Amino acid sequence: MAPNPIPLSPARLAASRIRLHAGESAFRESSATIVMPTASAAFLNPVQEFNRDLSVLAIRAWSEMIDEDMKRKWTARMEKKRLNGGVNGQGGRKRRAKDAGKGQEEGSKKVKADNGEPEAPVAESSAAGAAAAAAAAAGAAGAAEAPPSAAPQQTESAPQASSSGSAATPQVQDSLAAPAQEATAPRYYPFRFTVLEALSATGLRSIRYAREIPLLKHVIANDLSASAVVAMKRNVALNFPAGRPIEEWVPDREAEANEAARELTEDEMMELENGGTLAQVDATPAPPLESESEAASASAAIHPDCKIKINESDALDVMYSHRHPGLRYQVVDLDPYGSAGPFIDGAVQSVADGGLLCVTCTDTAVLAANNYPEKAFALYGGSCTRNEYCHEVALRLVLHSISAAAAKYGRHIKPLLSLSIDFYVRLFIQVDTAPIEVKQLASKTGLVYTCSYCHNFHEQRLGRSTETHGKKGGATIKYQNGGGPPAAMAAGGRCEECGSSYLAAGPMWLDPIHDPDFANRILEVLERDPSRSKTAPRIRGMVGTAAREIADSPFYFVPAKVSGLMHAESPPFVAVASALLNAGFSVSRSHCQPGSIKTNASRAQCYDIWRAWIDQGHPVKVEGMAEGSPAKKLVTKERGELAGKVNFEEHPEARKLAAKDDTGKAVRYQQNPLPNWGPGTAAIRPAKGSKPQEKK
Repeated sequence: MAPNPIPLSPARLAASRIRLHAGESAFRESSATIVMPTASAAFLNPVQEFNRDLSVLAIRAWSEMIDEDMKRKWTARMEKKRLNGGVNGQGGRKRRAKDAGKGQEEGSKKVKADNGEPEAPVAESSAAGAAAAAAAAAGAAGAAEAPPSAAPQQTESAPQASSSGSAATPQVQDSLAAPAQEATAPRYYPFRFTVLEALSATGLRSIRYAREIPLLKHVIANDLSASAVVAMKRNVALNFPAGRPIEEWVPDREAEANEAARELTEDEMMELENGGTLAQVDATPAPPLESESEAASASAAIHPDCKIKINESDALDVMYSHRHPGLRYQVVDLDPYGSAGPFIDGAVQSVADGGLLCVTCTDTAVLAANNYPEKAFALYGGSCTRNEYCHEVALRLVLHSISAAAAKYGRHIKPLLSLSIDFYVRLFIQVDTAPIEVKQLASKTGLVYTCSYCHNFHEQRLGRSTETHGKKGGATIKYQNGGGPPAAMAAGGRCEECGSSYLAAGPMWLDPIHDPDFANRILEVLERDPSRSKTAPRIRGMVGTAAREIADSPFYFVPAKVSGLMHAESPPFVAVASALLNAGFSVSRSHCQPGSIKTNASRAQCYDIWRAWIDQGHPVKVEGMAEGSPAKKLVTKERGELAGKVNFEEHPEARKLAAKDDTGKAVRYQQNPLPNWGPGTAAIRPAKGSKPQEKK
């Protein structure tokens, strides 16, 4: 469901030099206001807004964690120097003697800027120029920025005083000591970072990043389409007008509430439905859109200190031109229409060490089904099968594609949060350069054999690593090929539970797909100001569920579907969870599907619980099943050791898993999707030399 357009004051439009054209309206999402065709407003529906809300919170959480880690290390270095007598020039005798013997060289050092060109040299100060050093330090404090690395080196302290040819008298030294120490006192500079939004379209996401992420240095809003660049310039000018003071960039809450609370009249709604626009200004209707003139006007209306840098180029060209470690972005955000596959290779090379890679794929028809296994293999390097846990398979296929692409360049990934959301997947991944970690990739990747009927599965990792310790305590890691096929499949390659055939899926990522600490940090950032995120209840529910997922269980099952396989009465969720918990297994929910359960019990053990349920007063009419059918084999299979020990007595933790949030503060799963909840129509870029035409 698209949001209602909002009226814009003539003063605000005039300040940004924006004029609404026929068929255009203004829309607000969180802190950003954009102008776009009314017919395209479906892209602003709550499902898409959830993606942007989550991304803002994830980048904020990541940047704060990096900043805290850097500050902790910087504080430790300062404390170590203090203990060694090296802070503020107050060194011990040995250090002063060493410095006096070696002398101190004056020079300058160059700092690489984000574009790779050196900035002006930073001259080292001396005792004789203490006053000048103090002024320079004060000026540099506001201008100093971190180099383009996810973990830049912080300025620890100003250079110590050096001899200037003529020795100063003790009185002069004493008089200069206090101001010199104050001027050279070490100072921590917060972590600043750059973001590349490779496929920006309207610029809405970049505008929100610039407004809502405190530690952001700047964001590059890139798009290949000339018309998209014109739209971005108009929207950026609307949100960051040149004539508006910087402190007013943060929108007024009360004004926002009044603006958003205004209800449209029936005449206005009728006009919008007919493809018109709101009469938001009393000006004469704007002439037809002239891209170059309007873009130039909008560019001139953007505040010079705006954090958004608009770029018109191919996303791959931008990423490949920033592969050098000194030019990389700390955050790369890919949110294409369809598959992110073509952009992954460039993305893993252009993100800095320790940086954050944000990836969206909306082609779940390819990733989470068996309709196009050849397409999935071509795009992601792995195939998929139809099963009840197909949405988690989709996440693991994308992770495998990213990890394999990064490994070619000696880089490895750490999944921080991987979510299956309605019709798309969204992943937040940390990338680092560490060839030794790349050697572990084969042991984190594997094939999954899935039964075509009951979805019983077995994983086969492609590699294994064995760590041995020598007599002197040194550790040696040996890397070998993975073993196979799985022992349970060795006899005939048929499912040992129902006798059906197995289907192979993968290769895919088989290690954990979430970092609970990162997920909990997102929730912490959210709770500081939940009113900023319209989709806060769902973020609480989905991210909270993901944070509690079992790490050592690759897939989930849905009790109702298992009961359907056996033609049995479905046991309550609490009963199934209690039986697993009472048997000593771990249990959690999965964020991917309502009613799902993740456990470290095998599928054979789970099916034993159902057979015990059938035996304990919930019989199945076996005589009505076809002889040799998979369902009959499932029900009549010889009971395992667990079947006779199953205890359905309610477990306290099971009730907690099943509990619903009646306060409305947390929503685990999407309920009753609204109109236009799915993906919109893909943008069509006209061929060179042709004029853009409106779709009829």
